[in-house]
Amino acid sequence: MRRILIIFLLFLLVVTPFAFAQEYNPNESFEIIGKIKHFSYEGGFYGIEADNGAEYKPINLTSSFKIEGLGVRARARFIKGGSFWQSWGVPIEIIEIERYTE
Repeated sequence: MRRILIIFLLFLLVVTPFAFAQEYNPNESFEIIGKIKHFSYEGGFYGIEADNGAEYKPINLTSSFKIEGLGVRARARFIKGGSFWQSWGVPIEIIEIERYTE
């Protein structure tokens, strides 16, 4: 029973970031509205938690946007392949980003 639970949890860890992601097309960009999140584990990194619950790991977030809780609107595209240390979020490349408040 314990083994089944561990396998199920690992499955959720791998599948969940993609559950909210849009269909992958590296040539198309998409919009994200959300907040910047900082994580201190796995060497420390920043991500974007979208208003729809999706989690994105931008590879090129500039230092001026690395502020915990900052509201942002971004245009981004998915990154195909690659190897990333952090196991949180779907890897993206930011095309443009701005501060955003509702």
